[in-house]
Amino acid sequence: MKNAYAVSRLRKKTGYTKKQFYDQAFNIYKEVNKLMAQGDTSSLRKALTDSMHSTVKNEIKRRESKWKSVHLELVEPAVSIRTLRAR
Repeated sequence: MKNAYAVSRLRKKTGYTKKQFYDQAFNIYKEVNKLMAQGDTSSLRKALTDSMHSTVKNEIKRRESKWKSVHLELVEPAVSIRTLRAR
């Protein structure tokens, strides 16, 4: 019930639609994963929270100590995107 109420309020106040939200979320997901594969921590700082940036930066350092490079290929379209919780 809380999810439905939150989504209803978003629609009234901002014009929220699931399609727009899912498109934006998927674009952010693609961009963050591309930057992670490239090891671009400065650009990731703009896209992530401080806590998440710290975690990802440490993972990139750990990865780079083992692998010289990473190839990322994202297969589209995303098949299953759904809202788990709205607040």
